[in-house]
Order: sequence, then structure tokens, then C-alpha cells
Amino acid sequence: MGRQTRTFAWLVFIPAILLNSLGLVTLLSRDPVLFYQQAIFTAVGLGLFWLFYHIDFELYQYLYKFFYVGAILFLLMAFLGPNVRGATRWIDLGGFRIQPSEIIKPFFLITLASLLVRYPPTKIKFILYHLGLFGLPFLIIYKQPDLGNAIVYAGMWLFSVVLAGMPVWFLVLGGGVLGGLLPFGYRLLHEYQRQRILTFLNPLSDPRGTGYNAIQAMIAVGSGQWFGRGFGKGTQSLLNFLPEQHTDFIFAAFSEEFGFIGALVLLAIFFIFLWKVLRLTNLRQDRQLAFLYSAGFFTQLFIHVIINVGMNLGLVPITGITLPFISYGGSSLISLWIGLGILFSADFEPHQAASRG
Repeated sequence: MGRQTRTFAWLVFIPAILLNSLGLVTLLSRDPVLFYQQAIFTAVGLGLFWLFYHIDFELYQYLYKFFYVGAILFLLMAFLGPNVRGATRWIDLGGFRIQPSEIIKPFFLITLASLLVRYPPTKIKFILYHLGLFGLPFLIIYKQPDLGNAIVYAGMWLFSVVLAGMPVWFLVLGGGVLGGLLPFGYRLLHEYQRQRILTFLNPLSDPRGTGYNAIQAMIAVGSGQWFGRGFGKGTQSLLNFLPEQHTDFIFAAFSEEFGFIGALVLLAIFFIFLWKVLRLTNLRQDRQLAFLYSAGFFTQLFIHVIINVGMNLGLVPITGITLPFISYGGSSLISLWIGLGILFSADFEPHQAASRG
């Protein structure tokens, strides 16, 4: 483990802290209560980051069975939780609401990476094996229903198996089969999910119904103009025209207050963050487990940013995906910091820490 890799890993930490801080500032302008709750989640997340950073990365490859079984049981527990607007994605614990599909993401990634190292997807039987292991959590998340996170998990899995050596011909064949099944897949979507797709194609078809969220988000982004309306002065947000302004549409709320320049700065920090994670991934190509986990983590972040910003700008259908470190939510934030802790642990050398102690 070279000094260059360890140093580069810590450069990833700087934009992560900046993004978390901007998220707190944005929430403070929305609601001080949300700000204080998110500050607590940040403290818990940083504590867990430090804990997982100090766990020997090589141990994870021996724990993947426990992670997988635990993740499936945790996902199933959500069906016993509260039903919120037709979805059962959460578990209530002592006044806090936990979303299992968010919490297990880093453990899913390390399990996936461990299995791909043990069973490289270069043979049909191993590809089918990986497909089956992925299909179970994917179907559970989809049935909650949580299409947004189902898309994220599918992206993480697909990118990882391709990097692990899945033949190109199988990828092309799979893409052709999925393309042929697309019309049938549309029928499997819930009614509200089909409406979101239709609204994306023509938001003005139902401006006060299914198109309302997308239209209000685009109005909020545009009303910020160059330099924004100022901290806590976004009219779309203050007057509650903008829905889910602290979660799904927080980018629109941020853009309204800080304008095009502020949004550009935020996206620049995201670009730096993603670029450094990608560079770190490239430095680990000689260590397959660390390489595959890092690549999966990058994919997770990339999908979240692209879809969330895209739906705020009306470029993609609304799927309810949060903006990393910015959106309110303890499960998402804590999961991100755990994921970063595991990412950094690949370059942590326990014997050096012991010698310094």
C-alpha cells in the first residue's frame, strides 16, 4: 500500500466535508430543526467513518456471507415498518426512521466485490450465480416500492461485474434481451411510476397533478438567476410551492437561493469529489477487492448525482433519489460516511497505527 494512495485517499475527504457542510447550510435555511437533526447524523456518520476506517480491509472478504444474509433480513424488516404514501421502505427506531436500502449499500458493495474476486464472472455459471444473488435484494427493494434505489443497485452491480471480467458478448446479449422485454417491464411498473414517465415526456399535460413537482423544481432553479435570492429567501421554498425541498428537490432549493453561480460551485465540488474517487480507484487496480469496491462506490455516487440533478432540471424522470451529502436523511448520510470509511480502510495499515500508539 503506497504512500501515494493513502495521501490521495485523504484528498477525497476534503470535498466530502465541503458537501456535507453545504448540505447543513441549505437545511438551516429550510428548517432549523432539520439542520440540528442532520448535524447529529453528521456526527454519528463521522464516528462510524472513523470506526470502519480502522477495520482491516482484508477482513471484509471473510464476512461477506454475514453481510449478505444480514442485508436481506434488514430489507425484509422494512415491510413491517410504517406505510408512507403507499411505500414500506422504513423502520421506526426510537423516534428516528431508518431506511434499510440506504444503510446496506456499502455492505452490498463489499459483498459484491468479495464474491466477484472469489467467483470471477467469466463463465456462464458464475454469471448466473451473481445474477441470482443480486436479484433477491433488487426485487425486495423494487417491491417496497423504491424504483430509485433499485436503479442505483442495478447500476452498481452491472458496472462491477463488467469490470470484474464479464464477457462483452454476454453484456450485449443481456442488453438485447432487456430491450426486447422493455414493453413488458413498463407494465410491471406501479401506476404512479408510469405516470412519472409520462409526466417527464410532457410535464404540462398535468401541471397541477403529476407534473407539479417537476414544474415547480424547474421554476425554483430558474428563479435563482445568476446569484440567487439569498440565504433563506427562496420564495418557491418559503411559500412551500416546491415539494420535498429538503430531500429530492434540495438542488432546486439550493439553486434558488444561491443562483446559477452557487449551483455551478456545488456541481464543481461534486465533480472534484467524483474525480478523486475515480483516481483512487485507478490507483488500486493491482488489488482487485479494493479496486472493485472503489469502482462500485464511485458508481453509486455518480448515479445519485446525475439522476437527482437531472430530475431537478427536468432532464430525467422523477425517481426519488437523494443528492449525496446534501439531501436531508440520516440513513443516506450515515451510509455515505460508512462507505467512505470502508473506502479509506483499504489503505490503512494497522501496524503503523499501533507503532504510533
